[in-house]
Amino acid sequence: AAKAGFGGHPTAGELAHEVVQRAVMVRITPPQAALERAQTATRVPGRGLGAAVRRHPLGAYFLLAFVLSWGYWIPIAVAGGRPSHFPGLLGPMLAAILVTGIVQGRPGLRDLGSRMVRWRVPLRWYAAATAPAAAGLVALGGLWAAGADLPSLDQLSVMPGLPALGWVAVLVLALVVNGYGEETGWRGFAWPRLR
Repeated sequence: AAKAGFGGHPTAGELAHEVVQRAVMVRITPPQAALERAQTATRVPGRGLGAAVRRHPLGAYFLLAFVLSWGYWIPIAVAGGRPSHFPGLLGPMLAAILVTGIVQGRPGLRDLGSRMVRWRVPLRWYAAATAPAAAGLVALGGLWAAGADLPSLDQLSVMPGLPALGWVAVLVLALVVNGYGEETGWRGFAWPRLR
């Protein structure tokens, strides 16, 4: 207080005056473009299909996923079921990408894409992912032990609507198309919003 120019003990008024004299006010304002982006991200315009999707992203996702998948599968079933069902498996992934792009733009698409290729997960999740294949092998072993006729590798290499690729390629294609096609939408988009 003595250094500040007060003889003895300063009064409350003298301290307030000193604080006001030495205070520095800093005002931070975001650039106009960032402010407009933030306002646009929180504002949902009232008209148009895009606005409806932004207001109801989960409902839009379910509707689009079912329309894309079943819109492909129903005509195939009516026609006798000969073409491949694989394209219909991509409906949930396409719906997730479309709705994410409309609702969250590029940042949301980058996040969804990064979660699709994340492979560093705890070992228990790899064990869970291989459990269905292990159960299938156990079932085949049981059938073989019971004397049942098992499918040959040639039979496993053929899938309706696909060229003869060999059983390894068919297995990989089934895992990739089914895994990404279904789980990108259901686990990657819908599940976090349902929680």
